[in-house]
Amino acid sequence: MTRGLAIADAIVGVGAIVKFWRGLSELECLEAPRASTTQPTVALLVPLLDERAYVESIVSNLLSLDYDTSLLRVVLITSEVEGDGNDSTHAVCRRAIESSNARNIVLLHAPVGSPQRKATQLNFALEHLAAQPPDWVGVYDADSTPDPRSLTELAARARVEPWVQVFQQSPIYLNRWTERDRWMRAEAVLQSARSLCVEAPRIRRSGSKQSPGYYYLIGHGQFFKYDLIAKCRFPVEPVIDDLPLGKALAAANIPAGALSTRDFCTVPTQVSTFVRQSEIWFAGHIDLRSVRRTRETLDGTSRLPFKVVAGALSDVVPWAARLPHLVLTALASVPPRGSLIRLLRHLGVLTLETYLEHRVVRRVGQPIPGWRPTWVLRPAVKSLGALTCLARAFIGRPTLLQKTPR
Repeated sequence: MTRGLAIADAIVGVGAIVKFWRGLSELECLEAPRASTTQPTVALLVPLLDERAYVESIVSNLLSLDYDTSLLRVVLITSEVEGDGNDSTHAVCRRAIESSNARNIVLLHAPVGSPQRKATQLNFALEHLAAQPPDWVGVYDADSTPDPRSLTELAARARVEPWVQVFQQSPIYLNRWTERDRWMRAEAVLQSARSLCVEAPRIRRSGSKQSPGYYYLIGHGQFFKYDLIAKCRFPVEPVIDDLPLGKALAAANIPAGALSTRDFCTVPTQVSTFVRQSEIWFAGHIDLRSVRRTRETLDGTSRLPFKVVAGALSDVVPWAARLPHLVLTALASVPPRGSLIRLLRHLGVLTLETYLEHRVVRRVGQPIPGWRPTWVLRPAVKSLGALTCLARAFIGRPTLLQKTPR
């Protein structure tokens, strides 16, 4: 076991260096967003549930996008699950639209679906769009603050890369920084670094016409050609729709592209909520049955290519193994039969990884404070969500979706 732990430390350490160094080098080569002489029509969908406090900000943020308003529709989707009383999100949306005087905002009130999911609201909005289909459909969350140039870059990229049918922005989770405790600030920084150096480069390398690689999507800052998403729709069976949808598109060899503009958003407010969010994400990662079903609607086959299975394993195995690895290393380091040097070496690997992640976010110009030693435990905390998901599956009580409080 001792030798196995040493090998695992080496793999994690080298992997962290290569992963973030490669991602950072790609970031430095990104071109600035360019303007386009032609602009497609775009519909931005915003599903809302118990998010009254975010309505005014998301309406303001989307109306501030640098884009021709005659080509842009903002579709707010509330749910009958919450009702439509005076203090409901639906009522707050109605008042925000009236005060904005904007003519390109549509408010929909989705009926209770079965199952009730974010995807249910999005599919309800797709039915509304069918009467006047846009060229592109985008999805943002209530806490999104997209770069004002987002749609300008989308138009430019769509013109020069017409074969790309999906675009994804990198989320930066630093909004409301002062309202988060030190643990959630660590999550904000480290998840932002993963978005920039792992997820974005992976999607960027999947823009090939001939052989798109493995990728998955993030549930906000994502854009689809209307014909594509109207055909496959957002999957409602899985606990979360974005991860299985992205993998199904990768399995069907649908090219994807990463935008250089970013979507600024938030992380949960508490560690317990973050663990729950990690559990939901992990459940979405391991749900390959939904990937098969979604791919079948795309091209008639449910077969999953090796790249998707291998890619999913490369994501979920290290994720779930982090906490057990730390615990086993600590137990194997107890004197007199063990050596504390082993534990210190493992903590050194975690320190290196979190330090590099911190430097990545600082390098792209985000004003955050210095690295904190307590951040080395964040991968283990995230691993707790994955282990919770596996434990639920083992006892026959699968993870159920509960909306993450912001």
